[in-house]
Amino acid sequence: MNKMKVCLRCGNKFTRVDNLKRHLSGKTQCPIRFLDVTCKEIMCNYDILIDSFIEMGMDTDDIFNISRTPAKIVKKKYQCSECYMTFQFQSGYSRHCNHRCKGRVITDLKNYNMNDFGQENTDYITDAIILTFLKKPEDAIESISRYIHFNNLHPENTNIKLLGFSNSFVRIYSQCSWNYYIRDKVINKMIESALFIMDDVFSRRKEMLYASDRKKYDKFLKDLEISRCLKKNIKVQLRLLILNKKIISI
Repeated sequence: MNKMKVCLRCGNKFTRVDNLKRHLSGKTQCPIRFLDVTCKEIMCNYDILIDSFIEMGMDTDDIFNISRTPAKIVKKKYQCSECYMTFQFQSGYSRHCNHRCKGRVITDLKNYNMNDFGQENTDYITDAIILTFLKKPEDAIESISRYIHFNNLHPENTNIKLLGFSNSFVRIYSQCSWNYYIRDKVINKMIESALFIMDDVFSRRKEMLYASDRKKYDKFLKDLEISRCLKKNIKVQLRLLILNKKIISI
C-alpha cells in the first residue's frame, strides 16, 4: 500500500506529493492542529519539522517523509532538492533549477543584506518551533542552527562556510566581508546561541511540554556539563551541518 503524504499543520494526508503541494499553496492556510508553522515553512523545512510532527502522535507507519524518499522509489535520475520534482535528463533538471523552480530561493546578494555572524535575524523563530525541537534535546542545537543559518526562507543568515571537514578554520561574514576564524570558537558560539534560545523558551513555556519531555531536557543539560562525548557529538553535528548546509539523515 502506498504511504501517505501529510500536512504538518492540519494533519491531512494525501496520496500524491502534488496534492500536498496544492494544499499548501492554497489562498487560505489550513487550520493549525499540530505544528504552528506557515505552509511555506513546511515546503522549505520539511526535513527538520517531520520528526517533531511524528512525536505529536501521528502514526509513523502511515507517513511518507517527502524529503527522505528512499532512492529506490525515485525512478528518474535527477531530483530537485527544493521542490522534489524529478527529471530523466540532466538538461531538463538544470533548466528547471536555473529558471523554473518556484521553490528555489534566489541567493543573489543584490536581493538581501547579509547579516553579520552573531547578529542573525531570529524574529521568525516561534516558541512553538523551539518547543518541538526540545522534545529531542540531543538534536535541538543542530536543528536550531540549521533553522537559523541554513533556512531557505532566510538566506540573509547564511553567514558561515566550512571549506572542509578537517579544516580548522571557517569563513564567517562579519563587518561587511568574509573573514577566516578558528572553527571551534565559531562552533562554540553557535552552541551558546542555540542554548540561549532553548533555555529562554523552556523557562517561559515549559508547561506546554509533557513532564517526560521536561525531564529529558533537564537531563540533557546535566549531561552536557559532564559528558565530553555528548559535547563532541554536538560539535561534529555542527561541522557536518556547516559543510553540507543541511541535516543529513540515514
